[in-house]
Amino acid sequence: MTISKLVKPVFIAVNVINAILLLSGTYSYIIDPRIGWILAITTLVFPVSLVAMAVLFIIGIFSRMKIWRLAMISLLLSIPAILKTIAFHLPYKPQTKNNAALRILTWNSGLMNITAPDADSAKKGNRLLFEEMKKLRPDIICIQEFLTSQWPGSEYNYMDSIKDMGYHYVFFSEDHFNAADFFQRGTILFSRFPVTDSSVIRFPKPFAGSLLRAGIAVNGDTVDVFSTRLQSINFGANEYESLSKVKSISPVALKGSKSILQKLKRGYYYRSE
Repeated sequence: MTISKLVKPVFIAVNVINAILLLSGTYSYIIDPRIGWILAITTLVFPVSLVAMAVLFIIGIFSRMKIWRLAMISLLLSIPAILKTIAFHLPYKPQTKNNAALRILTWNSGLMNITAPDADSAKKGNRLLFEEMKKLRPDIICIQEFLTSQWPGSEYNYMDSIKDMGYHYVFFSEDHFNAADFFQRGTILFSRFPVTDSSVIRFPKPFAGSLLRAGIAVNGDTVDVFSTRLQSINFGANEYESLSKVKSISPVALKGSKSILQKLKRGYYYRSE
């Protein structure tokens, strides 16, 4: 058997397997991740599958093997995911807001930069957040993982800081309350328009958080605004160490891979729920 006869079936098999991974990563959202969590994981390797398929397509063209058609079809079918994965910074002009339009800003503040290395870094990050709000001038602001002090006049009373920008209508889910230092955290909505009604759906444990809903009276109509955040997969130091050693086949790496798969499966289940 010649080398070419050995290489050809291997090349075809690699194309088929990569096409399955690529298309699965593109369309896995169709299936409930509680059922098809393994398919959902293929979205994590989508960028790798995309690059690999592009390389296989080029090799197929130059080698004149008909398998290049499979690569081409797979790439074309994955365009929806490509457009969501890669930021094509095409030239654009900043849009002037139409007075009849409703501009909504949504932001996960990470508990107002609580994980910053020091207080000065956290304050700097929060100042940038406030500056962006002033520049964008949204009608409604939705912030997830919002943290604020309840003391009037406190430099950590971020709720009052945003209200003073002209957002007089506020709805706060208050998912967590610390009575010792009067800090509250959760999902919050600020609006320039009146809030007609509101409600909160608390997520069951161990999913910490809630889904916030507020009816906003805008130009004679009522708009329902929903805001929430997705639970973290909660990878720990062991999982990140395993990811860094993924190339080595060792007991430590294999044990870590099992933990990673378990957390991914659990994370997809709770998010779907």
